[in-house]
Amino acid sequence: MEKIKNLQHSSILFGILFLFLFVIGSGYYLLRKNMLQNHKAQREIIVLDIQTKVESLLSALLHSYTLKKEEIQKKHKEVLSFLQKCGCDPLRLNLTPLYQKLNANYTPPRYNIYITDENLTIKNTTFKNDLGFSLRFAKATFDKHAKEHIIGVSTPLLEASTQKFFSYSDSYIPKTDKILQLSYTYEASSQRFQKIQHFLHKMGIVRATSYIILNDGFINKIDFATQTKEKLAQVIEKNQEDAKKILKTLQTKSRSIRQNKDLQTIYFVVDSPILKDAKVLYSITFDESDFYLKLATLKIVFLVITLFGVVGIIFLWYLRKKEIKLSYQEQFLRSAMHEIQTPLSVITLNHEMNTLKTGENEFTKEITNALQILELSYNELSFALLATKQEHKVEKLSLVEIVQKRVSYFKAVAKSMQKKIIVESEDPSCIMISSIELIRIIDNTLSNALKYSDPKSTIKVEIKQSNLCISNKGKKILDTKRIFERYFREDSAKGGFGLGLFIVNEIAKKYDIKIKVNSTDKKTTFCYHFKEAECI
Repeated sequence: MEKIKNLQHSSILFGILFLFLFVIGSGYYLLRKNMLQNHKAQREIIVLDIQTKVESLLSALLHSYTLKKEEIQKKHKEVLSFLQKCGCDPLRLNLTPLYQKLNANYTPPRYNIYITDENLTIKNTTFKNDLGFSLRFAKATFDKHAKEHIIGVSTPLLEASTQKFFSYSDSYIPKTDKILQLSYTYEASSQRFQKIQHFLHKMGIVRATSYIILNDGFINKIDFATQTKEKLAQVIEKNQEDAKKILKTLQTKSRSIRQNKDLQTIYFVVDSPILKDAKVLYSITFDESDFYLKLATLKIVFLVITLFGVVGIIFLWYLRKKEIKLSYQEQFLRSAMHEIQTPLSVITLNHEMNTLKTGENEFTKEITNALQILELSYNELSFALLATKQEHKVEKLSLVEIVQKRVSYFKAVAKSMQKKIIVESEDPSCIMISSIELIRIIDNTLSNALKYSDPKSTIKVEIKQSNLCISNKGKKILDTKRIFERYFREDSAKGGFGLGLFIVNEIAKKYDIKIKVNSTDKKTTFCYHFKEAECI
């Protein structure tokens, strides 16, 4: 058998689809990699920007602290001196005059006064929100300052409720166990803090915290919280470790990343460029939900495209196998036609010569009928294989005349099969079609009607205007649609190539001929409705 030389269309599509899936897969990998790299780079830029802004804030705070420290100590001494001179109970003293004097040059006021009892609980203050607040946690610091005979002034601290920075002075009130504290508010730095908060919110950062860790162990925490949703807050609290525990984690490396569902927290520690012998620990939590949603969407799109591609490959693989099978069948049929053509011509010629010499008898009639059947099969194969390569002349034909000629041709075959063909026709009508293709429709339908009809039955041919109906009595057709498929045979025991009705259907499509098939247990009818033309 010849090797198939022509590349099938499905093979080309098969290759294109494989190439398409490869390009899609590579594109997905590269796009995802690029998204991750860009996202990481963007995060690095944001982290660096935050670090720069926080260092600028700390620098401004330290500068303000350096300028105001002596003033705070001076103001503290003035209050102490007043308390000593008045000889009154500081817990019952009206602090308003002192408050107004301290803030005489500030609008809004910057200073507040706090006085504790012996248990270090604030009992008298100009900042009423802190009444009852205990300062026992700072007793060691108070005692240290008393031992050194100094008025202590803390570095700026962030007050969570007001989100403002304060410095606190402290000392014992002479001859008592009570503590006097003054607080000073850094208004300008508080404005810088709010600008950083706005930047964090704009960048989609859930929370950013910096811990200023001094050499003496003191930790000053600055928390730039920008998200107050309860669920997120709970997750953040789990991620936020105590500064000392985080430092322990970072002993051998400068950076650590912790992922918790859609939240990513970056920890890193740097030496403070502002304070000597101090480190600044950063904890920055990003909301990654939008980014991971984009990655998930990209993955879903890729999977859907891949799924369609795989389905397409499976379909094309099936189609390709079918095309190869059909190609082999066509090669076989071409070879069979080539092998049959010469002996059929020789047999036909010799039979005609013998009939002329000896005359027609019962045996020569049988041979003639057999040759007619072979000729019909040969013509069917020839038409099927050459239909797409040949152009047939379209002309005006008498439907009745052509049908009667073909019925006359088939009557001898029908007689040899002990069957009959009858024709019923009304007014003669004309149609526009090539004679070869019209003959093929009639011959293939009559051939099938004879082949699949009951023994000793009658095939009925009816012509009414431009309608042709051919009926027979036989086995019911189970699938009236598949019988028009190429190489399909519902009853393989009857023989044939499965091409007859396929050819009829192709011709019908070409000339817009309507085909109607009605099959029951008693009768099967094929009707063809042609476009009518005037007979002139």
